[in-house]
Amino acid sequence: MYTKSDFFKFFRFLLIFFLLSVPGIVSAQTFSLTAQPGIVIPTGPEYTAAGKAAYKSGFRMSLQGSFAPGESGFRIASVFDYSLLPLSGQSDTALNLFALGAGPGFVFKTKGRFSFRTMITGGYFFGFIKDSSGGNFFTQAKAGAGFALSPSVDLNLDADYSYYFGGGSIFSNTFNGIGISFGISYKPGAGGRSGIDIKENNLQPIFPVLHAAYDTVPLGSVTVRNKESGPVENVVISYYLPDYMDSPGIVETLDKINRNEEKNILLHAILNKKILNETEGTFVNAEITVTYNYRGIEKKYTKQLRTEILYRNALIWDDDRKAASFVTAKDPAVLTFSRNSMNVVSSCANHGSDPALRQAMAVYEALKLYGLSYVVDPDSSYQELSQGTSLDFIQFPLETLTYKAGDCDDLSILFVSLMESLSVETAFITVPGHIYTAFALETEPGDADKIFPRSKDNLIVYNNRLWVPVEITMVESEDFVKAWRFGAFEWRKYNDRSKAEFLPVREAWKIYKPVGLLSASASLEYPQESKVSKVYCSVLADYISEEIKFRAEELKDKINSSSGRAKQKAINALGVLYARNGLFDDAIGVLAPLASGSNVYSPSVLNLANLYYLTGKTELAVSYYKKASETMKNPAAAFLGLAMAEYRLGNSDAAEKAYSEFSVLAPDKAEKYAYLNGSGSELTRASSGLNNSDVLWVDEK
Repeated sequence: MYTKSDFFKFFRFLLIFFLLSVPGIVSAQTFSLTAQPGIVIPTGPEYTAAGKAAYKSGFRMSLQGSFAPGESGFRIASVFDYSLLPLSGQSDTALNLFALGAGPGFVFKTKGRFSFRTMITGGYFFGFIKDSSGGNFFTQAKAGAGFALSPSVDLNLDADYSYYFGGGSIFSNTFNGIGISFGISYKPGAGGRSGIDIKENNLQPIFPVLHAAYDTVPLGSVTVRNKESGPVENVVISYYLPDYMDSPGIVETLDKINRNEEKNILLHAILNKKILNETEGTFVNAEITVTYNYRGIEKKYTKQLRTEILYRNALIWDDDRKAASFVTAKDPAVLTFSRNSMNVVSSCANHGSDPALRQAMAVYEALKLYGLSYVVDPDSSYQELSQGTSLDFIQFPLETLTYKAGDCDDLSILFVSLMESLSVETAFITVPGHIYTAFALETEPGDADKIFPRSKDNLIVYNNRLWVPVEITMVESEDFVKAWRFGAFEWRKYNDRSKAEFLPVREAWKIYKPVGLLSASASLEYPQESKVSKVYCSVLADYISEEIKFRAEELKDKINSSSGRAKQKAINALGVLYARNGLFDDAIGVLAPLASGSNVYSPSVLNLANLYYLTGKTELAVSYYKKASETMKNPAAAFLGLAMAEYRLGNSDAAEKAYSEFSVLAPDKAEKYAYLNGSGSELTRASSGLNNSDVLWVDEK
């Protein structure tokens, strides 16, 4: 027969074993401990004679542990119960039952705080009444519900049915009963330890030159997985790069992540300019932090990710638009060089053709005299690295000016920076293994044959604008016009095969913003202005001579072969051709006979007025504009010229009156000249009357 001493030895061993097993899994977030006091209502055995239960309802204390080995609701459960049951008819005598068992269970968690569970356990029990004792096997089926007070604490209400097999002198018959218990569960790992997992997917090296783009261009991505026992809410994911960010930046906010759900998170950052000091590259630990709410408790998890920061000149050509980040148009060295070039344009007597063309020509010839060389770096060339798989070393404009050399991408970036510093819109052109440049003209596409009678086929039309392609790598040995023509040849060759790409810099800046790397320019020796002016004026004169030669000869032949109105049209067209190309004296000599005498040709009167306006003879221009406005069928151009001339003379009332007439006749052009009516931008007002393109010419068409 078992004694009480045997019982206590047996259960002491089992209890020690149970307690020693807990620390091994207590750190697991899916392990829980439950304590439940309750009542037991016996349903058997019965007294044979009386036909009623042998025991009265009594007290039970249940201790349970459960562990989830996987991500499903399956559980492995263990139970230790103590029950105290008074004997029927004997108030001073009670049955003491100790039961230890284990078995499978299943927990179903709702989207809210409620959960439901079932459990079936079996094991061994030991019981005694006074000096009598015995034991045998038992089984128990339990079902209940829980309510989460916090991630680590639940309230539970359970009901069970227990069956104790007979054994020993006092358990000759089986015992069974129904139990109801209410208690609390505690999950040691849920309250203090996060159930969020962060896995790196594709964390890219950081390019310092692109630091301003990373607020829209991702640095890479991570996968955030919810391994809590239920959904998490109010999720905030932030990214922080120590030293290179002023504060952590939020990259994603989510209302909820369900249990076991994964979210792919793109990483963005607002990096400061300290990163531009990295000339060699380094490694740092970035921090990904997830804060969230789980069952009423705010939790946080941070993971460090080793991140490579490259040197500031590094670039991968996976997206050619990235070159725009190196275009530092506000660098003092760039501004000084471009402004010196503009002094050359102003000093030259010829202000013909397109203003942007003249600016580009002056910048190009200044770079040539500066001694700029095209040098291919065998270890870092665009031709070898343009496939986007290896790092390229890209020079900033200041560096190219300092070294006086660079490969195609370095020279293109410098030329584009100089043009953008003059407010001329630019673009990169890429063809297989090569990159070069283009800039936008002020001339409208519809006027291309008037301004460029010979070279219109060497222009590119993009977004309803005219662009001039320039092969800047020829700067060392060829003049601007040859670089333009070869750039056009390359464009036609590869564009016809759909292998050329046109990348406007200002569109690229919307993503790849220019860096704020500024520098002093005092140490750079710029070419002597008089030398640049001499070369520029010569190149411009040769270009204009070649550009208009064939058209001028064609018009002269028409003049010689025609008479009357047709002859007047041809003479007027020749005068306008000279005027548009800055040959003002030649234009005046051709047009003056048609603006006086008995057979006046009204378009020539207007064009002659424009010439007087452009050469500073403003009062004389006013008289001719008035004459043209009275004789032309459509005097819109005459009223515009009159408004401009009166404005220059300070006659604001007369200028506004003439502008009002012009805006009625040509409403589509009125906004450009709004300054004449006392409105418009300061820039438009300041530039008025400086360019050939400000006036409206009338030719034979």
